[in-house]
Amino acid sequence: MGKAEKKQAFINERFNEFTKSWFLHYVFWGAMLFLILGFLDYILAPKSVTTLVIFRLSIVYFLLLIYFVSRKIENINHLYFFAFAAMVMSAIAIERMILNLSGDRSMYYTGLILLNVVVLTFIPTRIWFSIVASCAIYSIYLFPITRSEEMPKSQAFFVYNLILLAIVISALFMRYLNNKSLIREFGLSYELDEYQNNLERLVEERTQYLSDAFKQLERVAQEWRKTVDTSNDIIMLLDKAMNVVKVNRMTTLFFRKTYQEILGNSVYELIEFNEPENLHNLKETKTHVSWELFMNKHEIWFWVTADPILSEENDLEGAVLTMRNITGLKMLQKE
Repeated sequence: MGKAEKKQAFINERFNEFTKSWFLHYVFWGAMLFLILGFLDYILAPKSVTTLVIFRLSIVYFLLLIYFVSRKIENINHLYFFAFAAMVMSAIAIERMILNLSGDRSMYYTGLILLNVVVLTFIPTRIWFSIVASCAIYSIYLFPITRSEEMPKSQAFFVYNLILLAIVISALFMRYLNNKSLIREFGLSYELDEYQNNLERLVEERTQYLSDAFKQLERVAQEWRKTVDTSNDIIMLLDKAMNVVKVNRMTTLFFRKTYQEILGNSVYELIEFNEPENLHNLKETKTHVSWELFMNKHEIWFWVTADPILSEENDLEGAVLTMRNITGLKMLQKE
């Protein structure tokens, strides 16, 4: 499934969830409203109270049944079927009330207006369903009255029809605009979710990459440490002030000091150079220097090399000092 298909499927799914949620709210509220407005029967049609109460209780029972059945429905087409059934039965119940009270002059026609507003405006359904529902409601209101023996001639009937049609057309237009707004909102929600998922995936990939790189660097560092520590040469890493930053294992063995005792001290305090100007030359020239060093205390000859560590701006950041024991070589030269 391509990206566009996935986005459309997401929009449809969210729209259907939205439709079901609001339909359940309003079908339950519709049942309660039929009960609550029952007191109007005593005011507007006291002689037909019993009949109207039967109509009301019947539609309340039907709407509550629709409510509980629809809660378990997952298929959107089945939900639209039950929504249409609830709407049609509500319109029929209101129409029966209209016919029992003054017919074309009945004030109960306002119930159809309320039904249209709820179905077309408050419940987010597809536009095709809204059109079918509005036509069905209007037909249920209009046909029984016009097919009666006497054609309605009251001005109120025509006014009611004009008002009802105006409300239906306005509600359909609002439903169309609301649907476009919902679809756009769900589309943006999908893109935001996709962006968030991609960002999380990217962060996870980068984190894994950095973790692997760190482990690799750590492994290389350990291997380098092992390599340096197995060397018989004295190796020191110095900063630009010629203080000891790091040393290998041979350095601690030769000077009989721990790492903590050596690190941070000046190399001049650790070693008595016979030619200290060599390190000074390294700081000035920033180039490799080497010389022979005899340590009287140990009676050992060393070949000392110092290589500068330079920054990208060619500034001295430190040096690597290496001391190799050449006592045996010097003794051979004397012989």
